[in-house]
Amino acid sequence: MSPILGARLRGRALAILALASMSPDSLQLTLTTDKPEYRAGEPIELTLTVTNRSTEPKVLEFLSSQRYDFEIADSAGAVVWQWSADRMFAQMMGTERLAPGASQEYRERFLGQLAPGLYRVTGRITAAATARASTTFTVH
Repeated sequence: MSPILGARLRGRALAILALASMSPDSLQLTLTTDKPEYRAGEPIELTLTVTNRSTEPKVLEFLSSQRYDFEIADSAGAVVWQWSADRMFAQMMGTERLAPGASQEYRERFLGQLAPGLYRVTGRITAAATARASTTFTVH
């Protein structure tokens, strides 16, 4: 699997990870938060984007109606929130087609309470060839 590359972009936390089993110039997975630092109780905007960087259409195959997931872990690595934990998904296969240069975004808003500290948020595409991207943020 490709290494995770971390960076800061215009005050937003950013992480990029190429999809496993696909070439780095094929599909790119990006996870962003709307900013790198929050006050306790402040909403956290999460955006997971998959982009087709190739010149050919790409098809993502899914084993259920779930397309993505997010989880937040504390500095000890304990998961304190998972978006899919209280949701049910239809058990039906599906696909998402991405044209060359096209992107698909998945957005969620975390509204829970987090104690002050450093956290890692991880987003993943739940396609058969799963991939993850993660970044960190701080709560004050």
